[in-house]
Amino acid sequence: MASAEHQALVTQLLAEHPGRKPTPDVRPELQHFPATIEMMNATALPIPPGISSVAATFGGVPGVLFEPAGADTRRVILYFHGGGYMFGTARNTGHVTARLARAGGALAFSADYRLSWQAPFPAPVDDAVAAYRGLLASGYSPENVAIAGDSAGGGLVLCALLALREAGDPLPAGGFTSSAFTDLTVSGRSAIEVDDPIVTRAGLMMLASGYLDGADARTPLASPLYADLAGLPPLLLQVGSREALLDDTTRLAAAAEAAGVDVTLDVLEDVIHIWQYFGPDLPETRDSEREAGEFLKRCWETAAPSGPGRIEGNDS
Repeated sequence: MASAEHQALVTQLLAEHPGRKPTPDVRPELQHFPATIEMMNATALPIPPGISSVAATFGGVPGVLFEPAGADTRRVILYFHGGGYMFGTARNTGHVTARLARAGGALAFSADYRLSWQAPFPAPVDDAVAAYRGLLASGYSPENVAIAGDSAGGGLVLCALLALREAGDPLPAGGFTSSAFTDLTVSGRSAIEVDDPIVTRAGLMMLASGYLDGADARTPLASPLYADLAGLPPLLLQVGSREALLDDTTRLAAAAEAAGVDVTLDVLEDVIHIWQYFGPDLPETRDSEREAGEFLKRCWETAAPSGPGRIEGNDS
């Protein structure tokens, strides 16, 4: 059962958004997006002490590079933020990325991939692949890279891995997702039945439609649930049971296991969508970050030793 702190957070969120969900059901007008992004950056939660951040670019993709004190700079997490491919920035979600870097004892580069109102599918996948290749070009070895993300960014983790596999690129040591959006048909039972205080099925469908821009929702590089997942590196998939996207993760985990992937599924009872973002001090957040950090370290430690990496964060 979720903690008392978690329940207090849910009560607060519902009070702040009476009669509606934090994720809109109707797409905003195009001219409103820049102001929304600016507001999100201005209201970002603080980065924990002892973690530095600097603007960086890898593979032509801008973002933010986080470095916890004492981090192993040979190792780096490539992070993709959430926001339904329509919202979110590396700065706005920086507190999540920074704490994951601390848990993994590594650097983390959060990519500001193009959003759907800037360039629809497959632009974010292209950017994700470019950022990964940029990290390798800067001196990081595949065995010292892991890819992680939340919500739509979690889906993008899997899409990037699939695109890299298909292109014949060396794959990273592992992949970690939280509350991943893996089915843009929005056909999971949980999208209809679960009392999710963050997103509705209508909201998910709006986000998917804006991203796809007419593309088939079952396209594997948009909806990895429908992909052949064979050959992917080890995966850790976290999700709350009080999520509309619960089935996106549980079905993906089952498909990955059937394809022979080393997959760990962790369903947090009664926990809401992207709890780490909304509740950085929740017991559930501390537990899930600890699990993710341990997973990432195992992935790196079991991979072949390799080169020194870089921390400059600029490849162009």
